[in-house]
This record gives sequence, structure tokens and C-alpha cells, in this order.
Amino acid sequence: MINRKLFILLFIFLWTGNLTYAQCPGCVIDDTCPTQLPEGGLCPSTIPDGTVGVPYEESITFYIPNQLVVQGFDVTILNITVAQLSGIPFDLAWECNNQAAGCFYDVQAGDNVGCVKICGTPIAAPGVYTIDILVNALVNVPGIGTFTQPQEYSVDVNLLPGTGSTTFNYTGAPNCQDGYEADLCAIIDAPAPDITTYSWDLGNGTTSTEQCPPTQVYAAPGTYNVSLETQILGYKLDRICTTSIASESWCGDVEEPNVFSCSGEPDIFYELFDANGVQVAGGSNTEIANTFAGCWNLNVELTNPPYNLKIYDYDSVSANDLLCNTSFTPTGTNMTFTGAAENGNLTSGTLTLSTYVKETFVDSTTIGAFNTPIVLDVETFDVSFPGGSNGFIDLTVTGGAEPYTYFWGADGTTEDLANIPAGNYAVQVTDAYGCAATATATIFEPQLQACSTLTLATTKVDVSTAGGSDGSINLTVTGGNPPYSYFWGNGSTTQDISNLPSGDYAVQVTDDAGCTATTMVTIEDPALPCSTLQLTAVTTDASTFGGSDGSIDLTVTGGNPTFTYDWGLEGSTEDISGLTAGSYSIRVTDIIGCTASAVFTIGEPSGCQDIENVASTIVGGFHEVTAVISVLSKEILTSNAVVDYHAGESVTLEPGFTCERGTELDVYIQSCLDDNNVTQEENQEEEEE
Repeated sequence: MINRKLFILLFIFLWTGNLTYAQCPGCVIDDTCPTQLPEGGLCPSTIPDGTVGVPYEESITFYIPNQLVVQGFDVTILNITVAQLSGIPFDLAWECNNQAAGCFYDVQAGDNVGCVKICGTPIAAPGVYTIDILVNALVNVPGIGTFTQPQEYSVDVNLLPGTGSTTFNYTGAPNCQDGYEADLCAIIDAPAPDITTYSWDLGNGTTSTEQCPPTQVYAAPGTYNVSLETQILGYKLDRICTTSIASESWCGDVEEPNVFSCSGEPDIFYELFDANGVQVAGGSNTEIANTFAGCWNLNVELTNPPYNLKIYDYDSVSANDLLCNTSFTPTGTNMTFTGAAENGNLTSGTLTLSTYVKETFVDSTTIGAFNTPIVLDVETFDVSFPGGSNGFIDLTVTGGAEPYTYFWGADGTTEDLANIPAGNYAVQVTDAYGCAATATATIFEPQLQACSTLTLATTKVDVSTAGGSDGSINLTVTGGNPPYSYFWGNGSTTQDISNLPSGDYAVQVTDDAGCTATTMVTIEDPALPCSTLQLTAVTTDASTFGGSDGSIDLTVTGGNPTFTYDWGLEGSTEDISGLTAGSYSIRVTDIIGCTASAVFTIGEPSGCQDIENVASTIVGGFHEVTAVISVLSKEILTSNAVVDYHAGESVTLEPGFTCERGTELDVYIQSCLDDNNVTQEENQEEEEE
């Protein structure tokens, strides 16, 4: 088999904990890293050091190649899975970017780039830790086949020293004059099946092996060094023994035929698998021939329970017989097991286990017992005006042990109090050991002033343009009893107001004693005189007689914007359109009420045209006249008849009578109006030839 340095050093990132998900969420691949990292490459390439007791968080991007050439073989990596980690500093964990898939990477499907996020607060002793990593990879080697290849790697992790206690905590109930009472408790308690042991030196001549010792009394003033050694013990499987083999589960084959009864005895061997299904011990090479009660000596650390134990009868020709299939989790140093054989009968035996030290933590802290009383010195600064809140209390603390905490009741938890009204105040100061002292202070204020002292002064800025709204009023209040409240006629409640149009503004000021004062300010604007308001327009006549496409484009000059427009029935816009011939009146009003009026006329082309043709025909002995006339008038009058006529039509007049020779036919066009509204008449005579 080839030496498979296949899976690269890319797994040196897994330095942080057992394979536990949802510990460090939020791993994101770093797109700034090279898209094709070299074989075994990481980004960043160096894992930062950790510090004991300091939260740690780091995301690392890695790349998995599809193929490698190893010792002349073209090796294809199909997929990889992280199987097991050991030797990881306590209280660190990791999470990969595809945690839902169990950190399984299908390399041939393009799952080449991934990342892990490392997080936690390491509480192990400072130093260098060696992390052992087991990776299972499914590979294909031409001429050899496809197989799962386990590979182990190791990487060193450096934990720098931290400050303070990280493996235990304590709270105290001091007797502030002669001692200190402390309740201590270890933080580390490894989950089962690991065992956690504690060895306390409590600094006062007392030791304990409990996780949380009884309350300790440190009576004499001074400092006491408390130390704790915490050990996490794991189980090792030292021995497996069978005490009975499942009845007739091993005979009836070529090796142990069952003629009249089973002949011979089983040839037993075992296999041991961890929770991930990885075989950690056993195999056919552990065969013990011809026995019902065999024993195997092991030295296997049980780091990934529960474990599955299988015992077989080895048969060289026929299939091996399963004599026992059972699972167990270590719970003590002597255990028994019972497992079913393939025919349902039971096999029994014993397991001998021992413990070994997986990790050791040593930590210490100092507990101080003091009897120095806390002394409080209070200096006060009174309110400067009646009803004010600019008082101040300056507190100085000596004695006890820092840091101090402060409690002023509803007034706060700061050392000093600022911006406070008149009144009585009390504070309790507690030091680092729970000792407390109290003090009181009184803040005074001046007497109320008479209402007559409340005066108002204003400075105004008028509007800069006619109709504008950039005026402002600055109000100054003196006398009375601060603080003051303000109410302006426009609804504002601030001291000063701005963005004002022209107008009158009244304000009422009320002081803390209920005294009031009022004043009024007029904001003005530079309005132009009404005589400057002028109207001009550009008119467009109707394009045809009787048409409605005339328009008026109005221009307003002078006056004080903004303007309103009144065209009567024609609307209220500045310009109007869609007009027929006629006169139109406009009235414009500016923002201060000035008005101007004008009348504009829309014209149209003339409605009259010449007679185009007058023709006569002779019928028999009489003369019948036919007149063809094109006009735009509404009515045509002949000497014989009146004919209605609509604009734009051609009318043929056939009077329908005959006349003697010499008779004249008169045709009149009447009521035809030209552009100047003047009536025209034309007389066209047709005489007999």
C-alpha cells in the first residue's frame, strides 16, 4: 500500500475541540484568499496563539485538491470527513461551514473550498498542546481500487498565560471588621463518561476534593492563596473476557459440524467500533481457538462512546458466526455485557477498564481579608436659582478595598451626583469585599423672587423677501424664578422661534413659581407697492372662422409673489388656451392683496367669400336660373326664397320658377360678417340673353 500523505495539512485548522456542532456559528469563506491555495494550504497560513481566560474567535479557509501524485501514483480524492480529534485544550470548540453534512466534503462534486470557525474561552494551563486529528478520505488509485484511507495528523497549539482564576470562582460574605467568608466552586465539570477530580488547597489550612467545598472562613486580616488542581480522567478498555457463548450459535458448519451434537469449540475473535463506526481494535488476528471463555488484553482509550463490541467464531471455510453484538458506554472500571448472537441466543462477558488523565488544570487566586473601615467625605454645591436642578455632590471614599460600588437609591449609581434639585440625599458605598458605609447630604436652593422681576426682551429678524418665511425672534428672559416655560401664539413652546412669515407673534413666559409675563413682536416683509403690478400677454387667434384653438400667454411683473389668477369661467391658471374668438378678462391678486385687471381679444379669419359661379339655362320659352354659390354665411336670401346655409357647404339655388324674357333674378348674400363685424351685401344679377 502506498504511503498516503494525501490529505494534506489542510486539517491542521481543526485544533479546537471534539466534533460538536452549533458551537461556533458563522464561519464564512474568505474570498480575499487565493482561489487555488496550494496543497495543504490555509488562509491565514499561521494560526494565532490563544490566551488562557480570553475569548478566542478565528475563521480559517482551506482548499482540497481533486487529484494528487503520490509516489508515482495518480490519486483521486473523492471525499473527506473529519473522524476524530483528541488532545484539544479544554473549553474550545470548532464548527465547519457545512456542519449539517457532518463536515463531509464531496471533492469531486466541486466541494473543494471550505472553512472552520474556532471559538471559545480556553481555560487550560498555558503551554503548547498537541492536537491529534483523524481524517477519513475516500480515494481511488488506478490499479489498486477505491478505499477509505484513515490518516492522522498533529499540530501544536500555544496557549499564552492569562490573568486571574479561570477554573474556579468565589463569592464572599465578609465580616468587615475581622475577616472574610468565601464560597468557592470549580467551573470545570467534564461531561460523562469522563471523570472530573478536584484537589483544593484553600489557603487557610483546609483541603477539599469536592467541586464546591464548604464555606471557608478567613478570620485574620491578610491575604490567602487558594489553589485548585482539576483533572479530567478518561476510560481505557484493558481487558475483554467471555464467560458464556451463545448456545449452538457457532456450530453446524464445516469447521464444527453438528451430527449428533456440536463437535469442537468455537474459535473466538472480537471487533471494537467507536460511535463513528471506526474500528479501533480487534480483528481476525485476535482469534483464540477452541474456547468458550477467552480473554483479550487491550489498551484502548475510549474517547468516542458509545462503543459497539462484536464477537465472532472464526471459520476458515464457511462464513464467520456472529456470537455477540452489544453496545456499551464506560461507567466504571468493572462492567459486564450481554449480546445477542445471530440465532438470537445470548453471549455474556466482562469488561475491565481503568482511568487515565486526559487533562490537568492548575489555577490559583488570592483572597484578601481586611478590617480597614470605609470613610466617606461629602462636599455639596447648592442649586443656584429657585426650582433649579444644577446642584452637585462630590463624594470621596477612603479605606476598604477597591473597586467600590455606589448606590444613591433612585438617583443613580455613580460616585458623584450632578444636575440635581434641592433635597436630601443618601448614599451607600460597598467595597470589593462587600463592606459598606453610608452618608447623607442636603442640597439647598435660593428663595423665590417676586413676579415683578420677570422681564422679557426680544430681538427680531424681519422677512428678507416679500412673502418669505425666514423671519425669527430671539427671546431673553431675566428675573423671576427659573426654569421658565414658553407658549407662543403659533403653538411653539421653545424660547426662540424661527422660519416665520410676516405677522404678529405673542409669547407668554411662566416661571417656576407661576409668575407670567407677555410680549408681542411684529415680523415685517419688504412688500412692493400695488402700482408695480402689471399685466401683459401674447395672444394667438383662432386659426379658422368659428375655431377654438386660440390662446393667451400671460406675463405678470411687479407686485408681491405669489399670485392668484381669475379668468372667470375660463379658469384660474396663469395662461389659458382652447379659446374661440372673443374678449377675455383676467384679474390677478398678489400675496398682499394688490390686484390688476386686463382684457385680451382673440380673433378669427373673415367668414365671407365671393360668389364662385352664377349660371343660367334656358328651358323652352322661359328662362330658368340656377345659381351655384359658396359662402360662409349662415343665411342666403334670393328675391324668391330664403335658404338656410351652414358654413363650409356649397349650396345650389334652384328657385323653381320661370320668367319671361327680360326678367331679372337678384341673388343677395346678407348677414355675412367680416373680421371687423361689418355686414356686407353683394348683388349678382343674371339677365336674359
